[in-house]
Amino acid sequence: MAQACWIEAGFSLPDCAAIAFVVARRAELAGVTFAEMLADYSALDAPTPRARKARRFPDGDVRGMTPAWNEDWARLREHAAAVMWGEVEDPCDGAQHWGSRRISSDVQRAQRALADRRWAVVRCADRTVNRFYRVRGLRAPEPQNGAWL
Repeated sequence: MAQACWIEAGFSLPDCAAIAFVVARRAELAGVTFAEMLADYSALDAPTPRARKARRFPDGDVRGMTPAWNEDWARLREHAAAVMWGEVEDPCDGAQHWGSRRISSDVQRAQRALADRRWAVVRCADRTVNRFYRVRGLRAPEPQNGAWL
């Protein structure tokens, strides 16, 4: 999970939690496991240099990175584990999708969906790197905290 969080949002802890909840909701809707949906829905499996780099990150310090970077990586891993164990609340309650605020394809897709009134912006409790959305008319089941392991 920490690798997916990093590729989607760097070291943003609120994004990491919100992404996990979105993945859990979507997995429940699709009838697949959390791991399957994470692989399908995040950029972790993308054929990009950043994704290849993230997939190689260990559950420990990353050689060649600064001590400060490795401290951030440790904090993200700990947070991702706490999310997966159900120890963190959803900061973007009800979100069913996320997208970058900066990547043009994500922004354009969101603008179209918002203009067509297919999506609505979800207000998150904490500041996030990504923007989170709910799909209008879609009642996604609420995931159970810690049910994703």
